[in-house]
Amino acid sequence: MSRGRPPVRGLEDALRIAKARGRVLQFVQDGECPAEFAIRVRGNLVFVRVRRAVPFRYTAEQFGTEFRWAADGLLGLRESGQEIFELWLYSKKGNFRFFRIEEAGIREIGRDGEPLYRAGVPEGSPATPSPSEDTSIREPGKTEAVQGSV
Repeated sequence: MSRGRPPVRGLEDALRIAKARGRVLQFVQDGECPAEFAIRVRGNLVFVRVRRAVPFRYTAEQFGTEFRWAADGLLGLRESGQEIFELWLYSKKGNFRFFRIEEAGIREIGRDGEPLYRAGVPEGSPATPSPSEDTSIREPGKTEAVQGSV
């Protein structure tokens, strides 16, 4: 079942973004396919649904409710568990937001497919530095030599 007219302009932009992530397999749009295309990334198949969102400032949970029909359609493609499902939303000005669809809900990701927020850090709160980041405080006047500096 089709929900509105096809996202022609948004789909063109989405395909450019998708090609930067991996090999793209575009589907024939007959009104029955729940995804516009799939991306082959690191051994996984990422199924992507592209839609225009008005308004564009919703939270991930609000978009999850608004586009529940799209999420259900994507999750219906699950077979082996190796599939990843994403909803790519764009504004009338051509800005994109990306979301991963999971059984437990929806979460925002970056255009590279990586989560925007760390586990345990609520959406909208300032991100905490990871243990690998240097968070030490240096004493004033003390500097460290950087290899390769002049």
